[in-house]
Amino acid sequence: MLLLDSLLGYETGRATSRICISPDSSFFIPGKGVPAYIAIEYLAQTIAAISGMEALEAGTATPIGYLLGTRKFQCNVAWFEDGCELQAEATEDYLDGQGMGAYLGKVTGNGVEASCRLTVFRPDQAG
Repeated sequence: MLLLDSLLGYETGRATSRICISPDSSFFIPGKGVPAYIAIEYLAQTIAAISGMEALEAGTATPIGYLLGTRKFQCNVAWFEDGCELQAEATEDYLDGQGMGAYLGKVTGNGVEASCRLTVFRPDQAG
């Protein structure tokens, strides 16, 4: 399931993606929009884009990764409304060399501010 509309920017350890909310969006509920907690998945997919871009640069296969958890999720709205355009930005906080990592994430848009810390695991990096 792909929830991102486009990748806006990438540099090592950091990426920004674009999400446009519409009735065609996954998880859209008519009259409400998309629940704000879906921002966690927008960020997880943005982290996956970082791994994919790093693999593309290295000429290797795109790795599989897992979202293990989220801490301190905060959002100033309950729903992302129809017509809302969001930017999700994920920035590497740490990678331990054994497959565990953490990213700082934020989702912003017109009147939208969400943030959290995501813990991830890439088994191809486990020792």
